[in-house]
Amino acid sequence: MAHTATNVLIHFIFSTRQRAPMITSEIEADLHSYLGGIVREIGGVALCINGIADHVHLLVRMPSTHSSADVIRLVKANSSRWVHERWPQFKNFAWQAGYGAFSVSESAAEPVRQYILQQRQHHSKRSFQEEFVVLLKRNHITVDESTSGPEPLTPLWGFQSYPNSNPRLAPWALLLRRFAASQHRRSHPIPQPGSYLLGVKTPRVKGKAGPP
Repeated sequence: MAHTATNVLIHFIFSTRQRAPMITSEIEADLHSYLGGIVREIGGVALCINGIADHVHLLVRMPSTHSSADVIRLVKANSSRWVHERWPQFKNFAWQAGYGAFSVSESAAEPVRQYILQQRQHHSKRSFQEEFVVLLKRNHITVDESTSGPEPLTPLWGFQSYPNSNPRLAPWALLLRRFAASQHRRSHPIPQPGSYLLGVKTPRVKGKAGPP
């Protein structure tokens, strides 16, 4: 084939560091717009972006040239850098290390979009931690809720459930978690004001422009 044709939808979910309520009403609309701009800049389409003070959801039609790990890395690094530049009083703003990425069929896109749009209603009854555990279980991902700690979305989170069934795997699980954490620190440098991270020059958001 002479052309590449893809239609891959991913539901991303990720939190602020330590799930702190950093996404205030002052920055929420512009931040969501900027996240959409980053996705557009790398060739994807943000079909829906929403969340509450401690996390965001994105439904993305993926670019054919980037993996889900690439997309989330670019979105996090560039958006946190931009927040620091635009709002100096939010110098401590940061995303936490991990994330969730769940495939969505075209037929399920609208129900997922509605779910994302209704985040405030959902979280009047359920915390982000509870919501994410439900999503993991629904996607058949092993979860150990007793050891999730303050940051459930850390690299290889959930893997710690496996050594419980086979103690001989415990040392390897610890080594893997440490390796994943070190790799994440290397690939997620602390954003510096005025710098363009990872080769993506994201748009300067002005006013209340919505996501694409």
